[in-house]
Amino acid sequence: TVAGIEVGGLDPAAAQTKLAAELGARAAAPLTITAGDASVELSPEALGLSVDYEASIRAAGGAKSFDPRVIWDNLTGGSARPAVVTVDQGAAEAALSELATAARTDPVNAELAVVDGKPTVSNASAGRSLDVAGAITALQHGFLTSTRIEAPLSAADPDITTEEANEALATVAQPALSGPVRISIGDKTLDVSAQTIGSALTFQAADGKLTPQVNPTTLLKASEERLNQLGMTEPKDASFTFADGRPKVVPSQDGNGVSADALAA
Repeated sequence: TVAGIEVGGLDPAAAQTKLAAELGARAAAPLTITAGDASVELSPEALGLSVDYEASIRAAGGAKSFDPRVIWDNLTGGSARPAVVTVDQGAAEAALSELATAARTDPVNAELAVVDGKPTVSNASAGRSLDVAGAITALQHGFLTSTRIEAPLSAADPDITTEEANEALATVAQPALSGPVRISIGDKTLDVSAQTIGSALTFQAADGKLTPQVNPTTLLKASEERLNQLGMTEPKDASFTFADGRPKVVPSQDGNGVSADALAA
């Protein structure tokens, strides 16, 4: 038999005719292909699937052969054989593109952020995509036996895993926010609180890892009141004014403050 159809005792031409007649309806039936929660219904023709009837009969021994194994198989009544299914690779890939789009989910990186002064990890999640080659193989195998084909999915890993984010939490974020940091500015000292540091601290994904970054402007703004209490003054450029109707130069003044970049460093 070929694909469950009895063709024993027939010459190759008659066997091909019978096989085509009895497989015709099955070979033309629409197929529902599912991948996770997504599915599409497509015709075998659109998928580039077809039955090679001549090759199917030949593979079943429906041709002259002096191979002892074939002769013995024919003498003992033959055996059950699948039909030979061919596929147009390009047509199949094009037809599956809609399913590939619907089934795809992008991976989500783990994140590390300071929320209300506390470093917090958001877990990563894996993505998935249609295994197109595996789907085509599943179609070839299931084409004539089922109208519903389950296509495989491939996992897509995030660039930043939850484990990597937890490592950055333990080795960078928690130590950085464990207490105030004392900064020396000339003969003065400034204690920068953990809350102030947290307001300026972010973690950016780059090259597969989380990199801590301190925003100098945010840090300076959050420290302004304390800097003012220390008597820090900003430098002033030279300027002009008028006295008794004549221009007068107001000399520049040096400051004893700290720049945003220097504070963040």
